Amino acid sequence: MSDSIKLLVDELIIQKNTHSEIIRSAEKIIAHHKEKLSLLKKEIEEVRIHCQHSWVLYAVGHHGSDKGTEYFECSLCGGEKRED
Repeated sequence: MSDSIKLLVDELIIQKNTHSEIIRSAEKIIAHHKEKLSLLKKEIEEVRIHCQHSWVLYAVGHHGSDKGTEYFECSLCGGEKRED
């Protein structure tokens, strides 16, 4: 194999390894953020369970089976409910 081809192959191997390292690092970061998101969702749910809700009407359905349905959001915790 000529030197220039060997150098090119070596460079491609280095790039592949670099890309693989970047992908592994990104996967670790994503896994870490998914774990943090899961913990935050649990904390939010805990807050909502113990919230003394203050419901605010934010929408009313106008069409089909949704007609007349009222949608509320809690101004304290962001929880949602609907009343048919």
